[in-house]
Amino acid sequence: MLILVVLMGLMGLASLAGLAGLAGAAQVELRLWGWGPGSPTGNALAQIIEEFHATHPNIRVTIEQAQNEEKFLIAYATGVAPDLTFGVGQTAEILGGEHGALLPLNKYLDGPNGIPRSEFVDDLWSFSIVDGHVYQLAIESNERALYVNRQHAEQAGLYSGQTFPVKNWDDLLTWARRLTVRQADQVVQWGFYVNGQNGGDRWHWVWLNDGKLITMEKEQAADGSWVERPVAQLTHPNTIAALQYASDLIHEYGVSPLPAGSPRTQFLNGRYSMLIDTSVFVGNLTTSNFEHYLTMPSPVGVGKEGGRFSGASASCLAISRSTKHPEEAWEFMRFLVYEKAEPFTIARGGIPYLKRLLSDRRFQSHPWRAFAVQIMTYRPERVLYMIPANVWQSSFQSAWDKAIKREQAPQVALQSANEVISASLAEWWQTRQKGK
Repeated sequence: MLILVVLMGLMGLASLAGLAGLAGAAQVELRLWGWGPGSPTGNALAQIIEEFHATHPNIRVTIEQAQNEEKFLIAYATGVAPDLTFGVGQTAEILGGEHGALLPLNKYLDGPNGIPRSEFVDDLWSFSIVDGHVYQLAIESNERALYVNRQHAEQAGLYSGQTFPVKNWDDLLTWARRLTVRQADQVVQWGFYVNGQNGGDRWHWVWLNDGKLITMEKEQAADGSWVERPVAQLTHPNTIAALQYASDLIHEYGVSPLPAGSPRTQFLNGRYSMLIDTSVFVGNLTTSNFEHYLTMPSPVGVGKEGGRFSGASASCLAISRSTKHPEEAWEFMRFLVYEKAEPFTIARGGIPYLKRLLSDRRFQSHPWRAFAVQIMTYRPERVLYMIPANVWQSSFQSAWDKAIKREQAPQVALQSANEVISASLAEWWQTRQKGK
């Protein structure tokens, strides 16, 4: 009897020890730099974290305000970096690498609790891998597509239910001409807005015509080895042709206005009939009026294959190399990026990198299908993230503006910009190589 009592006592202690172990496990806390509640993204993230807590009671995720790469490096150097952080497409390139501040994910991604790489659109890996190691996973992309005022298109006899009828720049011009409405000497409705919301829209326009901006090219060094270096390509014939066509839409064909005001506002109030914009703009079109608008993959230059501005929005998730809980951090990353990617993507108005979601009914229906088709079929293009914006972007923007306003011919403006960028690139590259 005494033995039985002792055994029962030991079993009780063991049970208490087990509970204590669970309690201890519940103390694993992960700090995440991200969005707090109050915005659509923050509210979606808070809901997902709540669901994660329900299924992973031993892990607690606490949100802290997201910061940029520079502040992350400072936090990392001073020992106060978060366990996980959201970033943009360039984050892996800036913070990753053998001696970087981000944790390589290969062993987790390819391990027993991993995610098959084939589940993602191939483009994701182009900005997530540094020296053969994965340092981040992106949830969604901010794609660009053509938005069309459906009522205008129907009234002009252009649209009667066809699937993506504006396929190239000839089609675009045909539609823009028919959609441009003049009363006396005034244009009351412009067929298309070509200038774009920002620099990325203009790069996208160049790549739609198979143009080039900056590429990495191989050259033979003095010792006979082959090395890569960045080369300015603004004088590429397709780049010049793209900017020439943009200028012609304004000045020769009279179907697009010069830059003025907010193009989104002008589109929504019916002043502009078409424009190319990001998938985030869908959020401005409430579900009740989706039927008033059409979306189509961005039309490409005539006879061109067509590229697209590639790169994730701020939905790239990475783990700090300094985390004391890498397994738990991966568990949360997997939960968000793989299991809960759909609600997060929908909240942000993005286009998912997971192929199964791109094939889902939501993303194969209006207005999302145009973006899904584009991310799956257009050639991805980008200027390397490692090239600082101040090395080239202002010169390209200046050339664009001068050509659009007819202050200079596109070829002259781009030639001048190419010379400035080439000099800046050479100086930057030389400094970078010496610092290695």
